[in-house]
Amino acid sequence: MPPLVNNQMYVKVSDDRMEAVLELKGGAPEAAPTVSTVIEEIDKLGLALDHEEINPLIEKFVAELEKGTVPQPVVIARGKPPVHDEHGKLEKLYEKEKTDETQSTESADSTESTESTDSTEPAETAATEHQSHYERSSIIAVTKGDALLKIIPPVSGEDGMDVYGKVVPHKLGREVRVVLGKNVTRQGDTVYAAESGKVDLNGDKISIETKLEVNGNVDFSIGNIKFPGEVVICKNVLDLFKVHGDDCVTVQGVIEAAEVHANKILHAVGGMAGKEKGKFSAGEKITSKYITNAEVKCGGDVQVMTEIVNCNLVCDGKVMVERGPLVGGHIVARGGVEVKDLGSEAGIKTLLEVGADDALRRRVLEVAPEVKQKRAKIEKVRSIVEPLLANQKHLTNDQKEKATELLYTASELEDSVNALIEEISQAYAASQEKVVAEVRINERAYPGVTIRFPHLEVRITKELRGPVLIHCKGLGRKMQVVVQSQSGGNEHTLPSSSNCDEAYELLNELLASKPVSEATV
Repeated sequence: MPPLVNNQMYVKVSDDRMEAVLELKGGAPEAAPTVSTVIEEIDKLGLALDHEEINPLIEKFVAELEKGTVPQPVVIARGKPPVHDEHGKLEKLYEKEKTDETQSTESADSTESTESTDSTEPAETAATEHQSHYERSSIIAVTKGDALLKIIPPVSGEDGMDVYGKVVPHKLGREVRVVLGKNVTRQGDTVYAAESGKVDLNGDKISIETKLEVNGNVDFSIGNIKFPGEVVICKNVLDLFKVHGDDCVTVQGVIEAAEVHANKILHAVGGMAGKEKGKFSAGEKITSKYITNAEVKCGGDVQVMTEIVNCNLVCDGKVMVERGPLVGGHIVARGGVEVKDLGSEAGIKTLLEVGADDALRRRVLEVAPEVKQKRAKIEKVRSIVEPLLANQKHLTNDQKEKATELLYTASELEDSVNALIEEISQAYAASQEKVVAEVRINERAYPGVTIRFPHLEVRITKELRGPVLIHCKGLGRKMQVVVQSQSGGNEHTLPSSSNCDEAYELLNELLASKPVSEATV
């Protein structure tokens, strides 16, 4: 830096030329320079100075020298650093939605736990944290139309200026690059999912995978899965985890005490070991190596290779066990049952309901009280209106208006009742097309088994050897349960008793009350 005033002072400029500092070289001089001399020498350096600001500082600097003391360095010029452009970037909207969903789920779990236990108990906090870990899925799934990315353009900066008054250019920003893969679209500065599935962002390329493949177990490294497409799990689903697939779900290993649902088909290649906590369901079909100690619901057939043991199973189709027994538990199968063995030599209690529509029964039990209540209201309205109608000539205008309102109310109630009965009637007609009230046994049926048909119930009291078909024959009071040999064609009856099913009794009453006569159950 150029020396000033007999080599006693100098101005030091920073490497980035953003600051100029007046400093003393060595100790205090014997004779202090004048203020004007210092200013004149500084001006020769070509610095961009604001004298109104720095002159008082220089005066103070020189005053210290005159006292014989060493003054502190003085900043006499400052530059203005450039503000560089901000590069364009991507805002991952799907991550924000995932975070919001997880927080919502955890909040709901926490609320439920708080309502069920004393909030001051440490166990409640531990239970909430335990549940939260299951909910923290590493899989980000989106639905068709969801916003995935927001493309944010570069933000402009501005040039700077150094202590010499020269412009310091700012760095220009870069546009962010986005490559659209499969199943995504771009509209303006936003990228959307064209299909439902899993987000795959690899470098600058974004895609949606409509099929989810999990290479290992569903455990804490994966978390619960809720996926809007097909799911394939290469190993096991461990205890207490949840898997929900809007399409088919295939598990190559074992499903343990978990909750697994497929809107279409559920394949459990390694089997289902429910441990009395497992809940497995499918909208169309279930296939499995085995099913034990679980709650099972299926909108179609249930096909099992080796055994069904101690399960509560509701099936709108047929239950089949190819190579082994169906033993223990409660089975409801609208499409009938076909097994190798039914029950066990140990006489374990096993209950089968065949030809029964569980969904229809539940709906009847909901509708029947509502119909009864509305009919009671209709009767009450009639009891009020009939005396008025019998004496119409003497009614006041207010009484006529009241009678009209009551008649309208009764008409609305009757329409509502008829609509409910029609709903049940149509559901029953549709259900009857799929009813197969029979049990097919290929090898043996053991004592301890109870088979319920829509009207009759039979208990197996001695071993039956297959192949045989157990079904109802005849109508009304002449209906009986028969065992028909599938090898020789011979048949014989089994002692049976009436099966008084409340839902079917109510169903008969509802159908019998239709304005247009329909056949009863």
